[in-house]
Amino acid sequence: VVHPNCGFWRQLIDYERRMLGRNSVKMVSSSFGPIPEVYQEEVRNMVYFSTSRRNHYRPALPPWR
Repeated sequence: VVHPNCGFWRQLIDYERRMLGRNSVKMVSSSFGPIPEVYQEEVRNMVYFSTSRRNHYRPALPPWR
């Protein structure tokens, strides 16, 4: 599965705002920092999965600014 990074999402949000005057995607807070809302359910599942195992997995998403 391909997950575009936050830089891509930032550019998409800016592009949509310029072209359409609105955004179809929002950034939301998570335990991993800001993420696109389309990743929200998947991150919830990763957090649940990681807390139930010793090997903690954290996605490599750069901080949103």
